[in-house]
Amino acid sequence: MTIRDSTIAKLQQLPEPLLQEVSDFIDFITQKHLGKTAESQTEEKLVEVKEETQPKLKRGNLSRLRGIAKISAATDDPDSKDDYVSYLTEKYK
Repeated sequence: MTIRDSTIAKLQQLPEPLLQEVSDFIDFITQKHLGKTAESQTEEKLVEVKEETQPKLKRGNLSRLRGIAKISAATDDPDSKDDYVSYLTEKYK
């Protein structure tokens, strides 16, 4: 006898008022399970979207950026250095 058959046999022996409680409990368990499934699917989608939207750094990008930043560091104007570093930071995020 399977668990399904055993459960059906028990259900057939229950009085009518208890069947409503069992039915409500089955609904509760079903919703709880569906909620967990939907939550895990949502988390998987978020991870997938995050991976898709993150920029992929190519090899050598940072070394070229460092070279540019070193050139800009040679100027004496501190404001222009900060502006340029901010510009590069935003550009290569």
